[in-house]
Amino acid sequence: MQSSNKALCLLYKTPAHANIMMFSIVSTAVVAGAALGLSAGIAPGPMFSLVLAQTLAHNLREGLKVAVAPLLTDGPIIVLSLCFMTAIAEHPTLLGAISLAGAAMLVHYGLDCLRFAGVDAETPQATPGSLKKAIIVNLLNPHPYMFWALVGAPMLVKSAEHGFAGPIAFLVAFYTCIVLAKSGLACIAARFKHVLRSSGYLLVMRVLGVSLFVFAFLFARDGLKAFGVDF
Repeated sequence: MQSSNKALCLLYKTPAHANIMMFSIVSTAVVAGAALGLSAGIAPGPMFSLVLAQTLAHNLREGLKVAVAPLLTDGPIIVLSLCFMTAIAEHPTLLGAISLAGAAMLVHYGLDCLRFAGVDAETPQATPGSLKKAIIVNLLNPHPYMFWALVGAPMLVKSAEHGFAGPIAFLVAFYTCIVLAKSGLACIAARFKHVLRSSGYLLVMRVLGVSLFVFAFLFARDGLKAFGVDF
């Protein structure tokens, strides 16, 4: 019996078993990252509305700038989440303040959509500032902080128990899928842009503006709850 147990222990220490375990970890990380990235990319939210708004107001390129914004903003968010998960949980007012700031910015961008007067194909548009808008919205959006603090960071830590392959696979899958999903939304909006150069076009922009107000309200409500104001 003892010799049999020793044989099993040796088997589990072989390079082949280590490779199988690593493949399992990486595969799980890829599936999880892809699923979460796709759901985040197509879920209604401020970035969803901003992708459509900037594409319709300007062009596909501006919508794609919004789509890639998470690649530029999430690095610090991930680092902060990994370092201060416990601190964030113990100080909800910090997240509340971020929510209120995000609500103010969303109101500003919602007003831009409501004031939009249509596209003149022959007249160059004013500098849209899509990337700047997207970076500000994403940094002030509490959802990335909540996701990385409560879901993403714990998954990265767990997948790192056997090396860096798991966390890298998760991050690559997540950001590939979220960027592709939002880029797909921009392409769809751009494809039908020529149909929306009239009252229907302006109606879409108004709806997008109102949707940003709705998210601003939700952000403000969550932020005020952190300060003890519930409604």
